[in-house]
Amino acid sequence: MFCENESDYNLTLVCISSLLDENVSISMPKKSPSLSALSATTPTSNYRSTATTTETIHESYETLRRDARFHASKRKECFNKADQANRHGMIGVASYYINQAREQARLMKDANRTASEHLSRTRLVKFRQTHQLDLHELYPDEALHLFKLAEEELNGGNRRATPKSIEVITGYGKHSAYGGGCGKIRSTILAYLRQKKYK
Repeated sequence: MFCENESDYNLTLVCISSLLDENVSISMPKKSPSLSALSATTPTSNYRSTATTTETIHESYETLRRDARFHASKRKECFNKADQANRHGMIGVASYYINQAREQARLMKDANRTASEHLSRTRLVKFRQTHQLDLHELYPDEALHLFKLAEEELNGGNRRATPKSIEVITGYGKHSAYGGGCGKIRSTILAYLRQKKYK
């Protein structure tokens, strides 16, 4: 059993406990990432990159999004294992994998949030220079947050220096046909503009 669990002592303990008592529910202590996980992902400390160039920031953004997708995949895998364990009456094992899935979800959210912050900083700098706000590559809620930041800057600035209009780039959306359809970011921003009665 120890070999089947890839020499994972904690998981083997959960499996044995589950076999001895079907109703056992074990919360495993948080453990540091394995060496294989570290080689597949960027360490959390790298999420706080101090890079200043656009190229480096965009590279960090791509790395963080890739990490978020990795954690999303691991979360799904853990939920599937929890479901299988539940079907076999191994409640303790299911509990273990559910806890692991929650940890992967937290790591995914952290990576996505930091990626959004990286990209938003560079987009705001460009917006101040060109009055052009680029929202593509962001998720709809992230894009709306960035739009609101730009809105706050416009409303808090000198009225004479504030432009009467700005250009907002939303992109076509991941699943939208080129030149047709309506991307989620565009829909989100239009709904917000209507809500605020902007013209």
